[in-house]
Amino acid sequence: MKLGYITIESTDGYKYLVIADTHVGYEIELLSHGIKIPSQTDKIVNSIIENVEREKAHGLIILGDVKHELPTLQESYREVINFLQKLSQRLEKIILVMGNHDGGLDKVLQKLNLKNVTLHDSRGFILETSNGKRILMLHGNSKPKIEDFERCDVMIMGHTHPAIVLQDSTGYIVKEPIIMKLTIDKKVLAKRMFGIESESRELPIIVLPVSHPSTIGVNIMQIVLRREVKTFTILQYIDFQNILHNVEVYLTDYTYLGSLNHVLEVLEK
Repeated sequence: MKLGYITIESTDGYKYLVIADTHVGYEIELLSHGIKIPSQTDKIVNSIIENVEREKAHGLIILGDVKHELPTLQESYREVINFLQKLSQRLEKIILVMGNHDGGLDKVLQKLNLKNVTLHDSRGFILETSNGKRILMLHGNSKPKIEDFERCDVMIMGHTHPAIVLQDSTGYIVKEPIIMKLTIDKKVLAKRMFGIESESRELPIIVLPVSHPSTIGVNIMQIVLRREVKTFTILQYIDFQNILHNVEVYLTDYTYLGSLNHVLEVLEK
């Protein structure tokens, strides 16, 4: 399983593996549409633990959509409880951000009473790194708090599920999840998102891919062209056409594919 993640060392002495959109229980929704696959929960857990051990991390941050909307409450509880219990037994600290699919997650956590798990709402929180950066961690469906936005040096989000469709010379087509890194003017984004004035400086935004093995994501062409993106995302405040050269595209193994203007040129050809 290709897990798209980054690692961050914080001032509290923890090294975190940061992922997004695990969508635990997605396969149950597929079953309601006649597509039968086994539970993927243990596979997601094992992939997370494998990468945590490889990176020598102590904790985990999931940026929203920890679970998926499920047909029945019983199925939701079984999958999500299994997921959270197994991770909490293996990790020192887990930080979750609520996503648009996470209704009732607070009640699940209240029932489990896991001492090493913390939950934030979808507006996110600031994590201060060991090198002095203030990173705004959020899901991406809700605007952050203004005070957090003004303080942050970097934003990291999920929700958008970026992916790329590649075709080789034989006509073989494959769709792969990607990590995007945008660099924008913080002043422009502040004006568009909040209608406020802010200092003009570079603001990197990292967009992480979906982490469930049964879904790849949304073609980056559709994100840029505003097609097939049916859920609200704060990326709608960004004019991609003017910053294509400032968007870096990476596969989940950190293979650099180029800036978005170059990638779109290749895809169009």
